[in-house]
Amino acid sequence: MLAELTLPILTEHLHTTFRLTPAPGLVIDLELTGVEDKGSTPKHEQFSAIFRGPLDTFLPQGMYEMEHPALGATPLFLVPIAQQRDGFLYQAVFSRFR
Repeated sequence: MLAELTLPILTEHLHTTFRLTPAPGLVIDLELTGVEDKGSTPKHEQFSAIFRGPLDTFLPQGMYEMEHPALGATPLFLVPIAQQRDGFLYQAVFSRFR
């Protein structure tokens, strides 16, 4: 699925849920809340995706297997970027040649 995660495709799936299992018996749903172009060119694609997770579970920076009902499963490297009153925000950054 990773090759399919492009800015337009993720934009189509804003405000949908991605599920991950960071430990046996622990399932966490993250909502895709934002997608932002970070200076893409015709030869190089750069963008980020922002996910909101629950306030009661903090995910440290790391690689997580993400599952989405329409997009399938893929590993993503998530970095915690903020804590808000309704949850933690995580960012995945994409940078690749087209």
